[in-house]
Amino acid sequence: MNFLKLNCLITGDRFEDVKNETPESKKKIRMYSMLIFLPVMLWMLQGYLLVNSVMSFDFIYAAITSLISGIVVFCIDRSIIMSNGGPFLKYSRVVLGIIIAIIGAFVLDEVIFKSDIQRQLEENNRIFIAQEVKKWEEQNSSLIEKKRIFVDDLKNSTEKLRQVFIDEMNGTYGTKVKGAGKIATEKYLLYQDEKRKYEINKSELDQMISEYVKNKETFKNELVKVSLDGLLLNRIKAMFDLIFNSMPMLICWILFTLIFIAIELMIVIVKLSGKKTSYEKSNELKEFICNERINRIMQRIPDQIIDSDYNPKVVKVNKYLSESNVNLF
Repeated sequence: MNFLKLNCLITGDRFEDVKNETPESKKKIRMYSMLIFLPVMLWMLQGYLLVNSVMSFDFIYAAITSLISGIVVFCIDRSIIMSNGGPFLKYSRVVLGIIIAIIGAFVLDEVIFKSDIQRQLEENNRIFIAQEVKKWEEQNSSLIEKKRIFVDDLKNSTEKLRQVFIDEMNGTYGTKVKGAGKIATEKYLLYQDEKRKYEINKSELDQMISEYVKNKETFKNELVKVSLDGLLLNRIKAMFDLIFNSMPMLICWILFTLIFIAIELMIVIVKLSGKKTSYEKSNELKEFICNERINRIMQRIPDQIIDSDYNPKVVKVNKYLSESNVNLF
């Protein structure tokens, strides 16, 4: 199998032009065809891991994402190799490479430190649930607190009326007539009436507290049932919390980012800093000669390349036709 033909197909070069070139030119074509697959494989790996391991989607979706990612970066890097040094394309690839490298470092960290991130995510979930429960308590506890104050007042007044009745019966207060007289009976009825009010409101308070506790537990269970594991933003937040609180993980993330940036920008680095081969110089020379020929032709016969609406001969004929009555018969 002629691998050079395959290399030319990958880089977009014409095999018939390359096959008779110098060994150094052929070597550079092979190098480009190999380098182009480094970011392609990296993007395919990142796309698969992001969808399958981080976002927990099925294999088919991860495979499709991986394939699309590989094709996209292959087209971008192939266009860089085929271009003649356009700065916008290269700088755009640098920016894109840095962004993808940072994302790739996050994805790889998600896979390598999945258990640590899961624990941090669970901790974040507990904090989130505690905060939401606290907000719910603040919104729903005011009525109970008002009712509790009212019941406490009834309790105190009931105890006072009870003591007044006992003192009246003992003859130590009020009429100071010992025994169940008319006044003692009236005070007893007042005490019983206040006691009944207290018991009714105490029962209502107990019912409110029971419903409050039940609703609180229901609200908490609903929050617990909401799984935040598959939400990408929550996992990224958990990773940031873990990175900024763990020096080893911060070092690993920085190293992965630098490695990915180097791989992502390898094509651009080689294209910008590599020494030109005879094949590349001959292509530039051919392009220069063709441009010079076109410029000379344009200088020699400008009238023949002027747009027809502005060509002097066409203008003259149009003027003649517009001013004279031309009849075919």
